[in-house]
Amino acid sequence: MPFKIAHIHTDLKFIDESAIFEGPDFENDVIILEEKGGYKGRYQESAKYLTPSHANINQLINQCSQADMVVLYNLCFLKSFIANRLPQHVKIAWRFFGHELYRFDLTEQHSDLTKSMLAPDRASLSDGLKHLKNYIPVLRSLRNLVEFRAVYDVEFRKAIKRADLFLWHFQEEYESLKKRWRDLPVFMNLPTLNLPTLNHNPQNNNPREKENLIILGHSKNALNNHFDILKKISPNKNFSKYVFNVPFSYDSETYYSKRFREEVKNYKNINLYETFLSLNDYESVFKKASALVINIYRQKALGSILLALKNGVKVYLNPRNITLSILASRELLVYSVDQLVDDLENGDIRMQPEDVAHNMTVMDWLRQENSIALFQQRIHDEINKV
Repeated sequence: MPFKIAHIHTDLKFIDESAIFEGPDFENDVIILEEKGGYKGRYQESAKYLTPSHANINQLINQCSQADMVVLYNLCFLKSFIANRLPQHVKIAWRFFGHELYRFDLTEQHSDLTKSMLAPDRASLSDGLKHLKNYIPVLRSLRNLVEFRAVYDVEFRKAIKRADLFLWHFQEEYESLKKRWRDLPVFMNLPTLNLPTLNHNPQNNNPREKENLIILGHSKNALNNHFDILKKISPNKNFSKYVFNVPFSYDSETYYSKRFREEVKNYKNINLYETFLSLNDYESVFKKASALVINIYRQKALGSILLALKNGVKVYLNPRNITLSILASRELLVYSVDQLVDDLENGDIRMQPEDVAHNMTVMDWLRQENSIALFQQRIHDEINKV
């Protein structure tokens, strides 16, 4: 009989990732903790939608107690709460997102220039009301305390110890995190380059079809350190020859994002993408772009980075970001943001055809080395463990 696996989601962007478990050995149950309507994807009709009330979560825990494995996509409060109340015979796989652990070191992830942009010089009452949604996490914590009689950090630390597997892309990053978080569960590689988000469209890696378009950042989050890049490139003599598209629909509105929005009004060649793009529309931007610049100090935006590489885009990462050294160790051609100014000066923003071909060859090899079949066999073996 196939193993029963429950997939619990709260982030709509990752729901289709459950497809890596599809196969004769597994019977999958996709559960989305929100009302039906927001998610459009391969499971929109077959998924179960659940409003996350205390009563519904208790019902879900009872249901998941009959599963062989529960996959938790991001260890948020609700999923931590669920993990800590499942019987020991149920295997728990934590699909790590990143921010669950990195949220404890936010001050180390902002440049000095970014830090100067985080707090308002003077906040009027009207400003405070405009940004009331920034206090939603605090209100949510109070709601959890009242309704569930539980506190996130307590539940989270217990859930780390309860989980059996840590599903992630890079073991090097896992080992680095484990130096601080010693109770992390056993690491298991995701079949990264075989994820549905990377294989749903044909690639475009023809440099001749690229435009003088540079994608700057991943979201409006201050972790992107946008101002530092702008300060570096705006005096460049070739700056005006390029169009810069800045994804700005994702993450909460803050004083930082408000200041950056005001700043870019001074530049005719910088566009903010304020409307959330579908995956198809998002990838269509990469098909035209010459470069992607991610000035984040820690691993984040890996999906965007891999979409860029798939489509022959030149990727620049901050040298403090462990992703740069990891991808380079896999022999992928990726570049430091420290090189960006010189490349802009020399008109070397676009990947050369032979370099694109090299990255495609490496990615094909990595895709075969870390296949879905191998991943499913590891899951099968883990469930079979006594």
